Amino acid sequence: MAGTHDTDDSGDWSPRRTLVIPLSGLMAAQFAAAMSGTIVATSIPTLMANLDGPSSHAVWLVAATVLANTATTPIWGKFGDLFDPRRVLLVALGIFVVGTALAAFSLSTTMLIGSRAVQGIGLGGVFSGVAIAVASLVGPRHRGRVNGWLSIMQTTAQLIAPVAGGVLAATPWLGWRWSFYLIFPIALIAFAIVLFTLKLPGRTPSAHRTDYAGALLIASTVTSLLLCATAIAESGWDSPTALVSGIGGVLLLIATAIVETRAADPIVPFALLARRTPALVVIAAFCAGSTLFTGTVFASQYLQYVLRMNPAQSGALLVPMALATAVAAFGAGRFMSRTARIRPVLITGFASMLTGAIVLARISLAPFVMAVFGTVLVAAGLGMLVQNLVLAAQNTVSISEIGTMSSTVLFFTTLGGTVALVVLGAVLDGFVGRATRAGASQADAYGDGISAVFVITAFVVSVGFVAMLALPSTRLRSVQ
Repeated sequence: MAGTHDTDDSGDWSPRRTLVIPLSGLMAAQFAAAMSGTIVATSIPTLMANLDGPSSHAVWLVAATVLANTATTPIWGKFGDLFDPRRVLLVALGIFVVGTALAAFSLSTTMLIGSRAVQGIGLGGVFSGVAIAVASLVGPRHRGRVNGWLSIMQTTAQLIAPVAGGVLAATPWLGWRWSFYLIFPIALIAFAIVLFTLKLPGRTPSAHRTDYAGALLIASTVTSLLLCATAIAESGWDSPTALVSGIGGVLLLIATAIVETRAADPIVPFALLARRTPALVVIAAFCAGSTLFTGTVFASQYLQYVLRMNPAQSGALLVPMALATAVAAFGAGRFMSRTARIRPVLITGFASMLTGAIVLARISLAPFVMAVFGTVLVAAGLGMLVQNLVLAAQNTVSISEIGTMSSTVLFFTTLGGTVALVVLGAVLDGFVGRATRAGASQADAYGDGISAVFVITAFVVSVGFVAMLALPSTRLRSVQ
């Protein structure tokens, strides 16, 4: 493909000097976007104490960003196929910057929730846009190296963001607003680098009409179903919010399926997903996504509630996780560049993740050691999988379908993480509630409940592992 920078099949490759600066802009965008998702997770009590708003708004300070991101990711991917992907990425970054600025100057929890939703809309476009840009710059065989660095940026940002947010909120001369002041300049720098240095090969404009009906239905369906899951976690199956959003979500899902199967150029590519490799990758992406937050959230809760560690001590768990992600992502990229083989990397990633989930399910045998060992294995698996599942799907489609395919895989990865966080959180809350009412201590209740959470996680990950075993063995193309 014209415009793709590559050499031969020897594997002896490194980005050309002209690509270093634009790729650094893409990595900065990935880092800022990933940080924004979880940076307020540990500072919510401080936010609620300093802003006007009901206590029920607390959960939406994180959920608003996750919902907006999940709902809009496939839409941004389709825009990347229909229009100039560089401009689409710039628009997404612009929306993200505006949302971040509004969040920093919010005067109430309502305004902050709205600002976080704007951030989430931009977030979906940033992740999709970065994937499309990298696919346009680097051929599939050597894309693993770049994806390795992107995995390091994303996972490290997600790991350090809650700790950074908590420290900033607890520092008297800084405060919670610095969580957004910190992200704002990184996003601006990324925007400037992309604007002035990123040059992507031209594309022939699509002859199809934009599927606006599908875009609206997908966003509405995802929002309704995730609202239902959140309501169930908070109030149970019989709550009015759960019933209304659940019924509405099912009806919208049916409408989405009807519209997307008839659309000339659908947002959700059912025709692509009917192929073996994309279908298996999407299943695997959802299963891998289920571990995005479980290692950090539930293992950290175990250390705090069961072992009585303070947040700073439990946060130390993030250091080996970040290192494991970096080493695994870097090693996977090198292996793929040398061999042009991706299936062994994906199988190894799921094997590591599955082993980690099993170790965490048995965390009570040696709490601290098992927590560190298990989360390191899960993090290593994520480092090998998150970006490379996108690459596996990209390797099967043409350049005109790159955006749609990339965003679909990212969509299911994010959806898996969101559903797992909500559902497993509800399982844990229910388990702890029943155990404490039966007379168990909080520490014992959390210990048994978190073990149950990771048993479920191990089952979900095993489905992804089987999907990767069934993946055809193909070589990565040197050019798109």
